[in-house]
Amino acid sequence: VSNMDYKNKFFPLDAEIFIKKLSQLIKKSRLEKNLRQIDLAQAVEVSLSTIKRIENADTSVETGALLKTIWYLGILDQLSQTLPIIEDDKLKQKRIRLSIVRDEDF
Repeated sequence: VSNMDYKNKFFPLDAEIFIKKLSQLIKKSRLEKNLRQIDLAQAVEVSLSTIKRIENADTSVETGALLKTIWYLGILDQLSQTLPIIEDDKLKQKRIRLSIVRDEDF
């Protein structure tokens, strides 16, 4: 059993750069709205430490807390517009099944 926990696992560099930029945007938006971290935490019903972790680009922050924060600050619509539109019929594919591994394959 590995003693590696989630904090020590590999995290893609592109994702780290993205979350750092997002955390800076969150902080900038909060400051532009003249909100203290505690005010934002209370508004989105998360702890002060969660807001601090979000603004410090902590990748272990719960997705729901992050989404509520960017929604409250008015960033969610802006980010949503950059996502591609996916047609529903593209999502209705069959399940992906792994091939059966047989002893004679080895």
